[in-house]
Amino acid sequence: MITAWRFHRIGFRDCNVHTFFIMSIFGKSFQDTIKRKNWYWIGSVPGILTAISCLQSFVELKWWQNLLVLGCTFVVIFILFYGYYFLRNAYGWIHNVMVESIWGEIIKVLAEVYAKIHEIERKESITERDVADVLSTFCNKVKQLFDKKTDSDCCVSIKVPISHYSVSGEWESIQVKNVSRDQKHISERDTPDYKSANHNIVGNTAYSYVISMVLKESSKPRVYLENDVQSVANYLTSSGRIEVPYQSELVVPIIPSCYGKIDEIYFGGFLCIDSDKKNAFDPDHYDIPMTIGLADGLYTIMHKLIDINKNKQ
Repeated sequence: MITAWRFHRIGFRDCNVHTFFIMSIFGKSFQDTIKRKNWYWIGSVPGILTAISCLQSFVELKWWQNLLVLGCTFVVIFILFYGYYFLRNAYGWIHNVMVESIWGEIIKVLAEVYAKIHEIERKESITERDVADVLSTFCNKVKQLFDKKTDSDCCVSIKVPISHYSVSGEWESIQVKNVSRDQKHISERDTPDYKSANHNIVGNTAYSYVISMVLKESSKPRVYLENDVQSVANYLTSSGRIEVPYQSELVVPIIPSCYGKIDEIYFGGFLCIDSDKKNAFDPDHYDIPMTIGLADGLYTIMHKLIDINKNKQ
């Protein structure tokens, strides 16, 4: 169901859109209705005369009355055809306008996100504050993007390893901490209990799955996507909550999309996106490759953040 506010958001009330709607939908529906293939069953003029003759043999009406009945029948059939094509074309037009509107805004948001990241990367020297600012902007922009695409309230956060896996010896034993989150959910999610908890990869279902896919060097997307978190048996999270405040979850590793051997790269952490709506994320089309691309775009700056933290120690 397309609600009124959705129409308003896509500019449906604009005069130019109305004009296009009338010219495109009504005209296209008329053209579709009068196509010959829809009227093959009528036949030629002799066929029409034969139909009138047959009608006269069953109903005692004058010839013009039979012709009127036949004409009304054709009008009703025309209206039914026209109604069918009008509904089909109107639905297609509205769907396309909404899709174009959504992806147009997504492209704009992505351009803003990467412009900010590249601005920092071009600096000769950056501080932890520089990185924090750009990551905060990143989370807010990506939230805006996924809020729009999923029509829900999404939370976006970035987790980084406290120590590199080569120090601990095992990827699974790494602890991670939250370094950035979208502005709306900071106070709600980053509670004192959350900050004081140990966030081990093995204590989180999503992180464990993603790391296992990375270590296997699987050809499948190294992504954890679950559209009904509440129904997952033995779901683990180190957030300290009895019940997680989201329904859908999408987590990807912050690593290059393409690389050689796993021991040749840094593990930059996780990009985590969740939604308060079930079935928020599309597992088959754009959400996974887009999120992998976002994580890839973060890799260089996360690598620099790890180096900054190393130099501080």
